[in-house]
Amino acid sequence: MAHAPARVEQQDGRRELVQYGIRHCTSLVHGDPGDPLPSRRAQFYTARRRHERRTSMGTASLDRQAKLPPPVAAALAQLRAGAVDVASARLAELAAQDVLAGRRAQARATLDAALAIAPQNATLLARLAGLAQLDGDAVGAESLARRALAANPGEPMAATLLVDALCERAACGEAIAVGEACLARTPVAPHVRRALARAYLFAGRAHEACTFAKRAADELPGNPTAIASLLQIGRAS
Repeated sequence: MAHAPARVEQQDGRRELVQYGIRHCTSLVHGDPGDPLPSRRAQFYTARRRHERRTSMGTASLDRQAKLPPPVAAALAQLRAGAVDVASARLAELAAQDVLAGRRAQARATLDAALAIAPQNATLLARLAGLAQLDGDAVGAESLARRALAANPGEPMAATLLVDALCERAACGEAIAVGEACLARTPVAPHVRRALARAYLFAGRAHEACTFAKRAADELPGNPTAIASLLQIGRAS
């Protein structure tokens, strides 16, 4: 019985420690008005939440990339390593193959992953602009085409998309400027020449329209769009 007071005192001490621990944890989570450093604690938890969000986003990105086909993953590795021209051309080709096979979601995933590495790459932006156009997103397609041409005014696919879009709005002067700027840097661009022929026609410059349409048809034998443009210009001139 001589030890009973000691046991009671020990239990009271444990209870006090538990209560202190609970109060301490509560103050860490909710803040304690008497704490002289609430702002420091708030900064700590804000930083921790930010880190958790970033880690989560990074993990999700890695998970998405892990699901990409091996050829895409290999090309992305090349892009990260600095082989930009080769890798971007390969990724654009793989995306085009997916589009032709009806796998637009896969094509978009490939281009999104590539643009996360090289966000200003004109080839990749132009391919994504073409995909947006196929999906019926005319505004998105034009925006992406403009971004591509800002990075490289000689990007033929972006120039073709933008010239056609501008012609639809009767903005022929800008369409001609875009097409001519592209051809000055990339002379072998028959689709740009076909689009530019249409812009010349709408601007009332029939002779230039005929010249460009004939050359585009020669450079794109059997292409229905080029032939249709040539026939349209022939009837109008």
